[in-house]
Amino acid sequence: MTGADGSGLGDRGGGEPADRGRRTAGDGQQPDGAGQTPGGAPAAGRAEQAPGGAAAAREPAWRAAGAALAAAFLLHGVAVTWVWFAGGFGRGGVLAWVDFPASLAYMGLRGGGKLVWSCLAGGLQWGCVAALLSLLIGRSARPPAAPATPAE
Repeated sequence: MTGADGSGLGDRGGGEPADRGRRTAGDGQQPDGAGQTPGGAPAAGRAEQAPGGAAAAREPAWRAAGAALAAAFLLHGVAVTWVWFAGGFGRGGVLAWVDFPASLAYMGLRGGGKLVWSCLAGGLQWGCVAALLSLLIGRSARPPAAPATPAE
């Protein structure tokens, strides 16, 4: 017997059409009305989520971490460039201490190579530190979630 869509599935014996709000396994969606009481209200124990779910709630934190990474990378680049051009004797030692332990990777370089690697490796190091601090501080400063109220 052929269904209205020509799929050959037709009725499934119980008088229920084959295309009635069914979802395939693993698509992450539930059939229409799942998790609701007959009146359309959410079932007990199921919290309403904002569109996008938990991923949407984390998005601002990751955006702030990215901004902190970029700002620290740029600030480090400005500071290293200033030390390099303003410093005289010992500027290589200053860069080594500012960027430790990343400076161990480029310690043997001389001249402009040391400046470039200090800007890149040290900037990435301090950018990662800033991003991690942003995530940790943002998580601790976030207000606690409201307790779930029992359904009445």
